[in-house]
Amino acid sequence: MDEEEYYKKCSTPSTWFFSGVQLYNAAVILLDIWTDAINKPIPRIITPPTKGELEQAIEHIAKCCDLFPVYTLLIGHALENIAKGLEIMEKTKHGSPQASSPNLTVSSLGISDHETLKRLDRLKISLSPEERDAVQIAVDHVKWAGTYGVPKKPGEHFASEDMPIVIKERRKYADALNPLFNRLCSEFREKAFRYFGTIF
Repeated sequence: MDEEEYYKKCSTPSTWFFSGVQLYNAAVILLDIWTDAINKPIPRIITPPTKGELEQAIEHIAKCCDLFPVYTLLIGHALENIAKGLEIMEKTKHGSPQASSPNLTVSSLGISDHETLKRLDRLKISLSPEERDAVQIAVDHVKWAGTYGVPKKPGEHFASEDMPIVIKERRKYADALNPLFNRLCSEFREKAFRYFGTIF
C-alpha cells in the first residue's frame, strides 16, 4: 500500500466499518460451529476405542474448547474496528479540527490501541453491565487471550480469567456482543448519512 492510499484509507470511516463487518461474519461462522458442538453429546467411546472413535471424540472436544476463544478474538476485533470507524467519523466530520487535515495516520487519529471499552465510553455509547463485561472479555482476547497462552506480564487482564468454567455458560458473552455489534452498525450508518451522505 503506497502512502497516498494509506492516508486515504486510514482516515476513511468505511475502511474500518467494512473490516469490522468481515471479522464479524467470520466470528459468527465460528460461533455457529461451536454452538452446534456444545449442544451435541460427547461421543461415547468403547474401551478400547477404535482410531475413528478416538478421532471423533478429539474433534468434538476441540470444537467445544478451542473455538470460543477464537470467536471472541474475532468479535473483539470487529467491535474495535467499527468503534474506530465511529471515532474517525466524529473526528473528521465537517467543522471538526481534523476534517481538513492531510495525511492523517493511525497515531494522529488516536486509534492505535485496543481499548474498545474506553473508545465506546468516549463515543457515549450506552452499554448494559452485561455488555460492558462482554466487551472487556473481548478486549482481553484481542490483546492476548485469543492468541497467546499468557499475557505480557502477570496481573494483567483479569476479565478473561473469570470466564465460567462450564463451557455452555460462556454463550452469554456472545449473546451480548453480537447484538452490540449490530447496534454499532446501525449507529455507524445513521451517522455516516448524517455527516457525509454516504457510508463510503
